[in-house]
Amino acid sequence: MIVLLADAHLPYSPELDRDPAWIALRGLFDMLSEGDRLYVLGDLFDCWIEYGPGRYPLRYRPVVEKLLEVLQRGVDIALLVGNHDAWTGTFWPHHGVRLRHGPIQETFYGEPVWLAHGHEWPHRGWRYRILLHPVPNRLYRLLLPEPVGLELAARIARLLRRRGKDPDRNHMDPRYRAACALAGSGKVRHIVCAHTHYPKRLPLPGGGWYWNVGAWMETRTLLLWDETGPRLCRWSEQGGLLPWEEESGAEENSRTAHPPGSY
Repeated sequence: MIVLLADAHLPYSPELDRDPAWIALRGLFDMLSEGDRLYVLGDLFDCWIEYGPGRYPLRYRPVVEKLLEVLQRGVDIALLVGNHDAWTGTFWPHHGVRLRHGPIQETFYGEPVWLAHGHEWPHRGWRYRILLHPVPNRLYRLLLPEPVGLELAARIARLLRRRGKDPDRNHMDPRYRAACALAGSGKVRHIVCAHTHYPKRLPLPGGGWYWNVGAWMETRTLLLWDETGPRLCRWSEQGGLLPWEEESGAEENSRTAHPPGSY
């Protein structure tokens, strides 16, 4: 079983254990077993800054301990860096978690799949280029010691999220246009993104699909992939997975999308 999720935006807070998104995520992690694969497509944390080798934000200790427990269970874990955790360093690779900056291509049950957070694809804006440059990272850590720097980053992260996301509407979504072009080249069959916080499924040339996993923080949605294929699911309050289409109307997205050949 392969699980793909994103945008949990777990808060940098001393009350993390009371956060509904983290409580639900713990339940999902407990379902994973040996041989499963977990892909977090960015922004698991609302802010993540490493102030030196092996030093991570201590308020995230419950999350770190749970992920390392899942890893020891025999689950393969891959973290794609998002715009809120762009300054992730060597901590996760040191513990055996695969860390990736930028899109990657994987194979799921024989299907070539393109994975990206979405802030850096199809175009990486100037703000993210500056953010990823090593000089701002070093200056920030030098001028703002660990407690102050993390608190400030957490406040900025909250402000950025209040600005909202683009509506991610079918043909207006540049990621869908790029996905159609990529699928049309024959290199991949499915494209999976996040970042916009809007779960969806849209058709691609060649019979594949463009997926957005939505935001765990808001929708508790994920993409579940097994021998039967991929499907959007949501986490129920009772602690289990249900089909996302049951209540969201996500099927309507696939019916109203522009034909894949339009781009």
